[in-house]
Amino acid sequence: MAKFAFEVAVGFLPQVAEGTYNTTLDGITTSWATSGGLMLGDPESGIGESGLSLTVGRSKRDKAFLAGSFTRSLSDFLKAEVPSFEFAFPFCGSRVTVPGAPADADAILHPGLDALLQAAGMAGADWGAGVGQRYVFSSPLPISALIFYSGNRLRLQDCRASLAIEYTPGGLAIATATVEVGSVLAPTLAALPTTLNYTTQASVSAPVVQAVANAWQETRGFEELTLSIEPAFEEFPDSNAPAGVVKEASDREVKISGRLFSDDAAKNYDLTQILATSSGTLDQVSFQVGASMTTGNPAVAHQILAPQPELLTTAPQKLGTKAGSEIELVLRGATANSELEIIFR
Repeated sequence: MAKFAFEVAVGFLPQVAEGTYNTTLDGITTSWATSGGLMLGDPESGIGESGLSLTVGRSKRDKAFLAGSFTRSLSDFLKAEVPSFEFAFPFCGSRVTVPGAPADADAILHPGLDALLQAAGMAGADWGAGVGQRYVFSSPLPISALIFYSGNRLRLQDCRASLAIEYTPGGLAIATATVEVGSVLAPTLAALPTTLNYTTQASVSAPVVQAVANAWQETRGFEELTLSIEPAFEEFPDSNAPAGVVKEASDREVKISGRLFSDDAAKNYDLTQILATSSGTLDQVSFQVGASMTTGNPAVAHQILAPQPELLTTAPQKLGTKAGSEIELVLRGATANSELEIIFR
């Protein structure tokens, strides 16, 4: 018996229908590339610096006690399950070098990131109001995931996700997707593909969180900030589903939390927002990480727009020697699916 090396690779792609595993992922064998949904994780998270945190379980139904004891024999197997898993990665634009005048197509995300945004309920299209790709809430289909780890091949179907993006000044924006799995298809023993091509995920740096021009009425920097997209999922019985049940999103809450510096021009701003009784008194939160696309440079920037943030809590803070507050905002919208825009530009 011999030890062997730890290996892991993770990728995501959208599905054409519920209950239908992505055929591109199903065809991955000896090589895998970014175009096939392969993603490079955050080395400061997960197992083996992969960004992946995963537990595989057994869904079961216990048998009755054996006569005259409290002993039970092998339980009835229902299914293999991965109730959820986490994958952390730098949140960044397409990283494609813009060949000429910037165009919408230059900002099209690599397929794995696009799939994770779809899993969180967002869909992208040409921006329209500028050059880039704009993601807003919609009702996209679930996605498929493929995970190789140490000689195992795990296929996960009908996945949906929540997403938390942590912005650390002087560092990178790191997103963590918590993926809710609909069903686990038959796992197999399989070697890691011999060729893993992460393309620009490996060769182009994500932008640093600096000079982001964070604005909430006034231009107010933050010491830390997290944007959270938190769908609620419910499980429903379905005899025709691969696992006998389906998971569906039944609610959604989008939040911004963090510590912001106060501005001398509006010292009591947080208190006025706590007392807001009209959406007309809510001020947009906006900031941009990275510079907008220019000819000959990689497309890495993204902008966050929250048109109507409602302040839930505020607590005074001392940030260095300056006044600030720790806040929690829940994002609202005047029309359906309008509470958040992510623009890759």
